[in-house]
Amino acid sequence: MGTKQTLEPKVPDLALRIYFKNLNDLIIKGRNAASKCMAGSVPPECRQLWDYARQMGYNTDLLYRVDTGDGVQKEQAVDELLHFLKHPRH
Repeated sequence: MGTKQTLEPKVPDLALRIYFKNLNDLIIKGRNAASKCMAGSVPPECRQLWDYARQMGYNTDLLYRVDTGDGVQKEQAVDELLHFLKHPRH
């Protein structure tokens, strides 16, 4: 990685890096979004990304990983949360 500083220095070199503003522009395609949501789990926090998403008008939901009992932390309900937000019950 050389001397380049990253937001998440402990992420392996094989991790995918995405420029969030370009991803947002690709998704929105110049349209007005009625709502935008982003969900994920912590750790890793990457607080700068979540703050940036909020500045861009996203409702953000962070869920804490749960311990499975064998020392492994597992993501909980992120996909389900996004489905719920996309298709709320009236």
